[in-house]
This record gives sequence, structure tokens and C-alpha cells, in this order.
Amino acid sequence: MRWHIFLDAPGGTGKTFLINLLLAKVCQRNEISLDIASSGIAVTLLAGGRTAHSAFRLPLKLANTETPTCNISRNSGKAKILKGCKLIVWDECTMSHKAVFEALVVTLKDIRRNNNRMGGVTMVLAGDFRQTLPVIPRGTRANEMQACLKHSYLWNGIQKHRLTTNMRVFLNGDPSAQQFADNLLHLGNGAITPDNHDGFTALQRIGRIVKTQKELNEAVFPNMAQHFIDHSWLCKRAILVPRKEDVNIMNKQLLQELSGSAQVYKSIDITCDINEAINYPTEFLNTLESSGLPSHILELKIGAPIMFLRNLHPLSLCNGTRLYIEKLIPNIIEAIILTGHAADENVFIPRIPIIPSDFPFQFKRLQFLVHLRGLFWYPRLSWETSLFPLLTCGKSDVSQPNRGYQNRPVSFAMSINKAQGQSLKVVGHELLKPCFSHGQLYVGCSTVGKAENLYSPKRKQRSLYIPKLCKQDNICATNS
Repeated sequence: MRWHIFLDAPGGTGKTFLINLLLAKVCQRNEISLDIASSGIAVTLLAGGRTAHSAFRLPLKLANTETPTCNISRNSGKAKILKGCKLIVWDECTMSHKAVFEALVVTLKDIRRNNNRMGGVTMVLAGDFRQTLPVIPRGTRANEMQACLKHSYLWNGIQKHRLTTNMRVFLNGDPSAQQFADNLLHLGNGAITPDNHDGFTALQRIGRIVKTQKELNEAVFPNMAQHFIDHSWLCKRAILVPRKEDVNIMNKQLLQELSGSAQVYKSIDITCDINEAINYPTEFLNTLESSGLPSHILELKIGAPIMFLRNLHPLSLCNGTRLYIEKLIPNIIEAIILTGHAADENVFIPRIPIIPSDFPFQFKRLQFLVHLRGLFWYPRLSWETSLFPLLTCGKSDVSQPNRGYQNRPVSFAMSINKAQGQSLKVVGHELLKPCFSHGQLYVGCSTVGKAENLYSPKRKQRSLYIPKLCKQDNICATNS
């Protein structure tokens, strides 16, 4: 009998430990297991983890496909792995669109020639529906709800289990940590009574309150000029904001507090179609901003923390990996990885192209490798053909603009969505603009383990949540 399980796991309940234990048990039996995560940062917490899109060759615009499938042929190497696989563990599954799971099921049934549910593979899906849902550009809350796993035809055939014991409290014996964990669950379930009819509530119920922006910066990064050379100190703290544009403002303010001169990097934006170059000049391309696309001008200092925006290597450089700048060279950044299994490793990072796919116009992409003043151009990076993925290239389409650029922003501050799956020691919230989607405030508060390490502004906030998603399904078992 094959089991198909959803593990409801709020922060601190030991989800990552349990997942790694399951994977180790399968490995001990010399059987094949796949450890998958929806986000790059979650991958770094799993032994040998891969992102879902990389492991299953999922199309980028899968949600718009009528009959979604994975790009895996029956005779490929990936197909052989899937045929012999005994267990698939999928962490942070609540972040993925339901079409992703439906595509995998169709592919498993085809490759394994097995029409049983999930293609006959035991699958453990772990996540928390109180957290942020799949991102739907310009979508409504109804669109987010329709896109999540609970609205897939697969959901009724999945057993639901729940982790309820907060292991941080259990191991440390800290009563205040239990109160903080209970408050977080109330926040995520929408059980905190608002202070007024608009749904706003003061955050002193969750953490500590600061009055000014300067006070917030000092609380999260005290005496930063003296501490910034301490890698472990830097990687355990961050300021979280709901929107990307506010992240850039916060990082510029905090960067000024570091000693030393700044190095300014400007991107090179090009189009190769001569006929279109007149319509889309370089100056216009320099102004473009979108999710996952670095700004045209990047200002850095030695000692600043930075973050990757792409999945470059499954074992080290993933979307969300934080690094510390050791040296700034005109064409290379030398950095130290601060998080995950590859922590403390030195990496040398050249400029690479970013190919945005959310613009309504067509661009021709360079198909050859060019070394121009230290600028490396790649058609597209293939993460499976080399242990050093920055020096590989593969096939792709030729319809997008290239932004040759260091693929990382300064990360004193980061967006709340980017922080999902990360555990930090000290966190501050800068909520100049309110949270705008389901689970954002809950994610921002649940990245720390103690209330005294969470700092929030005096302004009241509304916790947005979708009641139907927070409602508990029929639970088969718990760990309490």
C-alpha cells in the first residue's frame, strides 16, 4: 500500500528534522528517495534537496496549460530515477500551484505505467497553509485560493497529519516560547481579535514595539559598524518588509552605516534584434523592474550581506541563499555562504544574464558566450551538467531580454515572501505599507523563536488570511 500524506507543520514543530529522518531511513535501505522543495532556501535545509522545477523539469508557465505535464521523456535519466523511486518528500508544498502537483502525477503515471494514485509512489507533502500561497500576478484572494493544493482534485485522496508539539519549547523548557508559539497560531488562524472594525490589531501581542525607523535599525543591527565582520552575527538577523520597493529603500539606508567606500555596478541591458532596438532603447530597458530581476544600479560594500535570486546550484547557491561579501572586484564578487549545508564556503561570482519572462514584448537573446570586461553571457544555465554551474549553458528560447548582472541584492532587509522557510535569531518588521496577501504577517512573525527577538512598529496591522484555508481538515494523527 502506498501512502499519500500531507503534514501540517507550523514553525518550530520539527518538520525539517522529521523530513531528514525519513530520507535517511530510505537511504539506509539502499532505496531511492527524492527530497523536493518549492523554494530555493528550503532546499538548502534538506540533505541533497532540489527545487521542484529543477527536479521535475516543470514548465515555467505551467498554470496556463490546460493539461500540465513535466518535460521528462520515458527514456531519460530522470525517468529511470522516477521509476525506481520509493519516496518523494516535498517541503513547503503550500507555496506551489496545484498544477505543479497535477503535472507530476500525470508524468509519474506515464513513466511508471501505473494508474494508481500518485503513480504508485509514496509521497509526503509538508507545509503550512497559514503561510503565503502561490503568487498570482495581479490576482485576487480568490485566485490565490483556487491555485492552492487544497483546490486540486488530488486533495481528497491525501491523508492529513499534523505536528502540534513545538520542539523549541519542549527542548528548551521556556514557558514564554510556548506563549509566543500559541500567539503565532492564533495569528495564522485569524483567531486574534482585532482592535477595531477595520480588522487592525496592535502587534505588541506578538513581539516588542519600536517607535521609529532608527530605533528599529538599532534593535535589529546594534553597533553594526563593529559587528558586520562577524558572519554568524549578520546571517541571523534581518528586517522584513511586504513589498520589494521598500526592501531597496531599507537596504540603501543600512548600507550607509557600513564603513568603507561603495562599489557601484551597472547592468548591461541589450536587445539583439536590430529592428526592435529602435523601439526598445537601452535607456528604456534600464528602467524595467520585475520580480526576480535586479535593479539596473547595484551599490555594494565589503562586509554587506547579499542574497541570491536564482537557483544556481542545488547544494549551495539557491534562491534565497545569503552570503557575505569578502572582496569586490570590477568583474567578480568574492563571497562567503552564510546559510545551508554549504555555509562558510567561498564562492567567486561573475555577472550572469537574467532573462525575465513577464514582459509583453519580444527580444532576441544572445546565443554565444562572450567575455567582455569580465562580463559572462550565457544563453541559459544548466544546473545538471556540471558541478560548477556558472560555466555551463543549455538551450532556451530567443525571445527575452538579457540583463547581464550580479544576481543578488543587498540583504539587510528582505521581502516577507523571500523570508519564508528561513529561521532567524532577530527580526524587525518595517510595515510602512501593510501586508497585502494571505499569510504574510504570519510568515514575518514566525521566522523567529522568541517574542523578545521580534520588533515591530507601533502602527497597527491587519492580518490577512483566507478562513477556508486555515480551517483544519480531517486529521488522521498528530504528534501531541
